[in-house]
Amino acid sequence: MLVRFAPISLLFLPGVICLNYISPYTQNTSLQIQLPEGVIQGRARHTNGLGMPYYSYEGIPYAKPPVGELRFKPPQAPDKWNGVLDADGDVPHCVQIPPVDENESEDCLYLNVYVPKPEPENAEPKPVMVWIYGGGFTLGWANWSFYGPDFLLEQDVIVVHFNYRLNVFGFLSTGDLASPGNYGLKDQLAVLKWVKTNIPLFGGDPENITIFGESAGAASVQYHLISPKSRGLFQRAISESGSTICPWALQAHPVEIARKIGLAAGFVGGGTTSELVAHLRGLSTHKLKIAAITGPILTFKMEDGLTFSPVFEPEHDDAFLTKSTLEALKKGDFERVPYIVGFNSREVGIPQKTMEVTKTILNLLPSEILIPRDLNNRAKKAGDEIKAFYFGDKSQTRAEQYLNFYSDNAFYRPIIQSARLYSKHAPLYMYEFSYQGYLLGKKALQVSEDNEVNGVMHSEELWYIFSRRDLKRANQPDQLIRRRMVKLWTNFAKFGNPTPSDDDPVLQNTTWPRYQPEDFSYLNIDLDMRVEKNFRSEAMEFWRKLYDTYARPPFNTY
Repeated sequence: MLVRFAPISLLFLPGVICLNYISPYTQNTSLQIQLPEGVIQGRARHTNGLGMPYYSYEGIPYAKPPVGELRFKPPQAPDKWNGVLDADGDVPHCVQIPPVDENESEDCLYLNVYVPKPEPENAEPKPVMVWIYGGGFTLGWANWSFYGPDFLLEQDVIVVHFNYRLNVFGFLSTGDLASPGNYGLKDQLAVLKWVKTNIPLFGGDPENITIFGESAGAASVQYHLISPKSRGLFQRAISESGSTICPWALQAHPVEIARKIGLAAGFVGGGTTSELVAHLRGLSTHKLKIAAITGPILTFKMEDGLTFSPVFEPEHDDAFLTKSTLEALKKGDFERVPYIVGFNSREVGIPQKTMEVTKTILNLLPSEILIPRDLNNRAKKAGDEIKAFYFGDKSQTRAEQYLNFYSDNAFYRPIIQSARLYSKHAPLYMYEFSYQGYLLGKKALQVSEDNEVNGVMHSEELWYIFSRRDLKRANQPDQLIRRRMVKLWTNFAKFGNPTPSDDDPVLQNTTWPRYQPEDFSYLNIDLDMRVEKNFRSEAMEFWRKLYDTYARPPFNTY
């Protein structure tokens, strides 16, 4: 029997869910953990791969519901509770743009902990891996069916994942103290502090924590490496297909966006930023969401960053980010921990019919449209050089030319630049994931009917790390790549080195060398593991010279 309960102060706030509490008749003390806020009871499960036993604790509150006056505020410590909290809850996603399903709420700040092979009390503490999902800072969620921890658990690590606020709810910024922004990043910070404090209660090692994420989650990982607020909260980091200096990972005009949202929500006649925020804070979840969709849509520019993404905050006590991350990388002003950075072999993949439309449109646009925002120079000559480099080679198909440009501009150029800067100060390992499998990708989705463009699309590597319940069963090559990815990632979490031994048949006895200045070695992860050098060297050298010639510092992305 479950008893539904919420603190009386929250019962009448819209968007607040009630937590489940377990009747004394169905309590199981072997599944219970005493947290500072109260007792939780988890669930015994078995992994989807080897059938290994593990305990799951889902729906643990790590902050108060960010509703009412707490909307557009940093996360606040959760209330304590009486009774035994049922940590087997299907908690809602944070509010999504675009909507994914009806299971969303502003009351979404919950985390999940998965513990392999419950051990005696005197067992050695286990390494911990904390996952940060991607989704362009506008959508995403953490749950067992989508980011199943099974394969990681089978390598004897603890896995934590969590929800954080997204889109307007997580990243509204007025550029001043009315709404400084970065609430989604501050939610992540609250989780890292929670893990550091509480993970020993689950058998985890607070001095061996790895944060890892993909796309916006990968950029988030790098933001934590750089923010002084996150120092000392983790010992290793992994960024899959993202960096703080990707052009989409920093919003250049947050105040303009906030004003447009206000206008769409009926806030007219100017007014102060404090009045604007008060107006938006008073809207229903649905009305604010609609305003966030319709307000900025006509002025969206990818080169100015995703509509809702991190910003530079004014200096204040709760500020997470106030200075250029590019400058921090150059100066070595970051948490100098071992770091894995990488990408997929064709990050930008577009269905052929969409590509035909895109080609027609882009052929009509001036070359200046190709110039990165932070070059700070719209000189036609710079655009002409970019156009000649990417679209002048007649030996390539037009589709390949466009996708090379998109992939280099949005992913490879900034990721590689951040890796080069980071590697001057701390251990870094770079990878390219180039295995074209059938779990989810162009082969599975039949995206490229005529095989005009090959390669692994953005986010495709995730399903060789996590168990996703709606995907078909992996074939033998897929299973091999999954074993490799999981082994590399968990080796790194345990030892700070993805290949601590050169005697591992699953990894083809490969040693993954560090990525170092003047060397630039990286691991190509495929059926045949290969160490290669200087990924897309010609293109990277082209951009280096272009920035040297035309760039007008300072700039914050690359």
